[in-house]
Amino acid sequence: MKIGIISFTSKGACINRKLSSLFQVKGVHLSKFKEEGLDNIESSLNEWTKEQFQVCEALVFIGATGIAVRAIAPFIINKAVDPAVLVIDELGKYIIPLLSGHLGGANKLASELSVLIGGTPVVTTATDLEKCFAIDEWAKRNSLVIKNLKVAKHISAALLQGEVVGFMADVSIEGHLPKGLKYYKANQMETIQGPLGIWIGWEEKRPFQETLWLVPPLLTVGIGCKKGTSEAQIERLVKQILEQYHLPIESVGQIVSIDLKKNEEGLNEWANRNKKSIRFFSALQLSQVEGEFTASSFVKQVTGVDNVCERAAVLGSYGGKLLVPKTSLDGVTIAIAIAIEGTYKVQFDETC
Repeated sequence: MKIGIISFTSKGACINRKLSSLFQVKGVHLSKFKEEGLDNIESSLNEWTKEQFQVCEALVFIGATGIAVRAIAPFIINKAVDPAVLVIDELGKYIIPLLSGHLGGANKLASELSVLIGGTPVVTTATDLEKCFAIDEWAKRNSLVIKNLKVAKHISAALLQGEVVGFMADVSIEGHLPKGLKYYKANQMETIQGPLGIWIGWEEKRPFQETLWLVPPLLTVGIGCKKGTSEAQIERLVKQILEQYHLPIESVGQIVSIDLKKNEEGLNEWANRNKKSIRFFSALQLSQVEGEFTASSFVKQVTGVDNVCERAAVLGSYGGKLLVPKTSLDGVTIAIAIAIEGTYKVQFDETC
């Protein structure tokens, strides 16, 4: 986790140094004081904040809340993309999650910081105060992507009012559902009458009158490409396939290919831009994958294995089912596999 820390006084700099050391990140000190162990910055606070919003997952302001509010105001977009922002007073007594408490992880980070420096976290989100299930925080903890933040707000509001919210999932569930959620099995979909509910699955379904869709990263995309293939070429085919099969990009958990493509700039650029992990397998590993695949003598001559994208997708999903067979366009081949049932689990625990 990349954290930007900034302080404004000599006392605040003491906390800055401590946190910077504990988190092993560079502290940045902006004030008339020159404190040992901290870097002064040449740019303005506005410029520093803008840069941190683009590269950091969390920002910590050690000083007055008003300074932080004015600094971040021009750069706030929405809680789905904004980093966590926290404020700590210069004595370290209070730690305030100011922005992105749940999705950005500010509340959780405030709790962690309180242990490190002994301060008191000041949490103001209603679900935390009422000890109510927070759908956005839980989704983030389970690597689920919220497709509609407006419906997520309706879910939270309903739970705070003591209403029952339906729950249905196409993944394995561990633990007990928190108060307010009512579980429905897949074969009950036609009988559901609830006005509001949650659906977890890689396919969009609307079992409730108003359904919050949470997308798990169940899909593995196998990619083969010619040397020098551009990011744009890969993007074109990925987009085409996802649209054709009605698959959200959020359902893609990882990209896989053969190790000969480790240094393919276009492939790595696409993975980085879309924030997808990427794994590579040897020709030997791919050749040992069991199943029927679209063979190519040319591909085998070049890579040592008769198929890259399909074999990589199945191997990367730990023997999953091939959902989309090999598709080719402009020097790129793509196949998609889905993890076998029960591989992906979401967890409910006492913190829900």
